[in-house]
Amino acid sequence: MITGYEGEIVADPVAADLVRLTVRTGELPSSTGTCETRTQMEYQRLVIGEMDLLLPATTRQRFVMRNGAEGENTATFSSCREYRGESTLRFLEERETETASVSAVPKRAGGLPGNLPVRLDLAAPLDTWTASGGEMIVLRLAKPIVGAAKQVLVPAGAAIQARVMRVQRFFTKPERVTVVVAPETIERAGAQLPFAVRPARFAELHFVGDHVVLPKGYHTIWRTAAIANP
Repeated sequence: MITGYEGEIVADPVAADLVRLTVRTGELPSSTGTCETRTQMEYQRLVIGEMDLLLPATTRQRFVMRNGAEGENTATFSSCREYRGESTLRFLEERETETASVSAVPKRAGGLPGNLPVRLDLAAPLDTWTASGGEMIVLRLAKPIVGAAKQVLVPAGAAIQARVMRVQRFFTKPERVTVVVAPETIERAGAQLPFAVRPARFAELHFVGDHVVLPKGYHTIWRTAAIANP
């Protein structure tokens, strides 16, 4: 719904940085059940690695309802960090290209069939107060991955690199926490190979409590997903 609004900007006269941004709507239509909303963002300048960034420190959105009730959502940005990835670009000579083109292509990247049971344990505790989306964590294969012919495809103890996709805290009564984790690679014969799980390639874990810490060895049950060749 499009509505009128007004607001104000507060800036640092010396650094010329934005300090505060406030936006207030005009009176909202009765169909919204709301009289007005007010959003206020407090900004901070952070130096992360080689980056100098101006980011919101706190954002508050306040709702005034038509029945006299008021509500406020508060989001705080903290523990910002820099993530980096490494890659290698290699150009093949003509002869190498010909050799690569006639090489056999495996039917599944990593050689793991789909729908095999997998139990993964946390290699280190995961503190939901300090963990953040984007960081990598290590899981361990608690039991070997066994194929249909009872052969061991990946031995127990293999390392799995997983990415924390989201950490979300709900200030309800009781308080709750949601952690979303997606495995990306698995160690096999000294190499890191693509690794995916089904049905959604990630796990959404829900916990009740304020300060939730997942202990080392916390285990989750998955099933493998075959990765299609590009």
